[in-house]
Amino acid sequence: MKIVLGALAVLLVLPAVFALLVLVWPDSDLDDAAQQTLAAQPAQVDEQENLFNGLTGFGAPLNEEDFVAYGAHRVREINRRFALTDSSDNPGADIDFTDVWPASGASTVSQDLCNPDENPCAGYWREQRATLDELERRHRTHLQRLAHLHTLPGYAMTMTPDYRAPLPRISDFLAVYKLRLNILGARCAAADTRRAFDGITTEIAFARRILHQTHHLLRKMVAAEQLRQALYVYAECADLAYREATTPDPVTPLTAAEMSLREPYMTMFSEAVRQLTQLSMWSSSIPPGEDVADWALRPLIKPNRSANLAFATYTTLAAISELPPTRLQSETPHLLATLQVSWYEYLINPVGAILQRIATPTGARYMYRLHDVSGLIALLNAKLELRKQNVTADGLHAALAASAWRNPYDNGALSWDSATQMLSFASPNGSSRANRLRHVLQ
Repeated sequence: MKIVLGALAVLLVLPAVFALLVLVWPDSDLDDAAQQTLAAQPAQVDEQENLFNGLTGFGAPLNEEDFVAYGAHRVREINRRFALTDSSDNPGADIDFTDVWPASGASTVSQDLCNPDENPCAGYWREQRATLDELERRHRTHLQRLAHLHTLPGYAMTMTPDYRAPLPRISDFLAVYKLRLNILGARCAAADTRRAFDGITTEIAFARRILHQTHHLLRKMVAAEQLRQALYVYAECADLAYREATTPDPVTPLTAAEMSLREPYMTMFSEAVRQLTQLSMWSSSIPPGEDVADWALRPLIKPNRSANLAFATYTTLAAISELPPTRLQSETPHLLATLQVSWYEYLINPVGAILQRIATPTGARYMYRLHDVSGLIALLNAKLELRKQNVTADGLHAALAASAWRNPYDNGALSWDSATQMLSFASPNGSSRANRLRHVLQ
């Protein structure tokens, strides 16, 4: 009986001792590099010249003449609501942004358009020219907005980095972008190739500019999708151009800055620190709308220590994003293994350690998407090279083996399938939509 009572006493006392240990254990200092990252300020850009505001306001109602100003106003209002909750009893409370983030309905346009990565589009562009003309007329305002985005010289992410921030309404933007590419494709099909290539090249440059400048992971992936679509239209138009003895220029490979995810990951780190700060702000009374369990756990969070864990995670993911693709598969598991949380961390910072474990992004799939687009550029340039050299089926494999355009993941030769008339490369991304390109022999 004494043994049983003693065991029960230990079971009752140990949680109290553990909780007391967590409560009295001091928080650590924030790492210098983490402090510098948090202190960094966005570039100073005039509101009316800020591409970030233009992208934010792109889906503004059609009666809004100045969509850039509309976007700037949305950003200010979102930041104002964050500031209000920061000074409230419940700084991490959910915020309803419905009234400041309306949908425009432009995304319905994409259902009528051709996807050159899935099917040949030359026939569609010729036969559906009247449909495209009508879509161009109906969505003239959105197309004018897209053209205006190209003219905005600066880029600064001025929205408060917070995990509760509303996501960009990318469907509207991508739908109009896809319409623009189909209109340019129709110009190719109508033998207006020079003007068409000038337009497609402009859209490629625009997508790459966003890739280079954005600090937001979703916007980076959207820019990669923009570029992917534009490259497929460029390739389709290249086939039409060669029939007219026009030689398209090759596309410059992606730069290290365009490929890197460092800035987006540092934005995610800033979001994580804001969340940790909000979670650690404990009050003696339960804030309105907060769960009792969440309120009780707040004192168990060490915000600086947790922030240091998050900083190590995101800097490691940033380093992974900057690896050459030939080393990505072999080195990523090792680098991710260094982020394992120790038992010691669970002892003195239990909530922070658990958050670190469940909230750590895997990251690799984002890098694969970018490297796949890089590989698509290699496929496109190889295609242009084969056309220029008039390579026939008999010499195609040898030409690919000798080509400077290679599989980005293993530096091997690009592949050719005579049955499907496809150039391709093997990608570790199982859901890749950029590792193949039609190359029909003339």
